[in-house]
Amino acid sequence: AGVLPDSDLVETQFTDTSTIVMETLLVDSIDTYRSSRQMIGNYVDPEFGRITANTYTQVLARAGLKFSESASNITFDSLVLTLVVDGAYGKRETPQTLRLYELQDTFPEADLDNSTTEIPFDDSNDLGNGYNVDFRGGVRTISIRLDDELGRRILFASNDTLGESDLFQELFHGFRISTEPVEFFSREPGAV
Repeated sequence: AGVLPDSDLVETQFTDTSTIVMETLLVDSIDTYRSSRQMIGNYVDPEFGRITANTYTQVLARAGLKFSESASNITFDSLVLTLVVDGAYGKRETPQTLRLYELQDTFPEADLDNSTTEIPFDDSNDLGNGYNVDFRGGVRTISIRLDDELGRRILFASNDTLGESDLFQELFHGFRISTEPVEFFSREPGAV
């Protein structure tokens, strides 16, 4: 008492009940242009429904690439796509089937600034033959043997096509990588 002058009153307002109005905003796109990490997979969330992550990627040949001076000197064995797994969300023990499709046209780099961009692809040939991804045991890489026709097309392309970036992009436009929809519904869903 007597610490503050009468003209300098301190008033305290309080309440024992608070109302907080919250709203969830669904973010339907993220910046993906030249991202070093991509997401693939899907899961079913009880509130938001099916969440899907597909990726589009382009393969760039190094300058001057050639396998041999003559196609008669080489024999095709296999073409393997290796993906590094950086992490996963959800049930790691739930396998998902990967689908790899070839893009139908050259990679539209200028248009790929967010995750809602769709690129036309040929869904008549799964280049990965329905590869099953299983993250159990801390999988760090996925190695997928690709369709032999694609491997032969690249291996036996002319050295000019292989060694020139623009010509190589015409030979092979890139991949759309996705997974088949999971069928279960859970708070701990299939992995992305």
